[in-house]
Amino acid sequence: MKALAVAILAAGVLASPMALAGPTGSVVGVVQVGGIVKAIAVGPGSVTGGPGGVTVNQFATNNVAGVVQSAPTTSATIVQSGRTNQASTFQFGHNNTAVTLQSGRFNSALIDQHGHTNAAGIGQNGPFNFTSVHQSRH
Repeated sequence: MKALAVAILAAGVLASPMALAGPTGSVVGVVQVGGIVKAIAVGPGSVTGGPGGVTVNQFATNNVAGVVQSAPTTSATIVQSGRTNQASTFQFGHNNTAVTLQSGRFNSALIDQHGHTNAAGIGQNGPFNFTSVHQSRH
């Protein structure tokens, strides 16, 4: 039930005004349950994924990415380079690892982890940077 609520929240992130940026925008959404990965990418950007985790790369003017994972071990890497960058990662597992790297004028990153072992890293380069990391141990 908690994963469904997070999936709905991630859909809201993907429907943000930045996601409607037109041809200079990139929107990527990824959902992983166990070893099954489903991804949708609109605009320039790439997603690679498998049982070991997912990697999102975006290099448009406006970038939005959302990753939701539920598996014993989760791993997500988001790399964004553009004028505006927004990334959200939600992980539910025993071992969770998330990294977000952003370079742009406006950078916003959220990592939310629920598991036994949680590791998160956010690197941002730009004049306006916003970060939030939430971790709970189960």
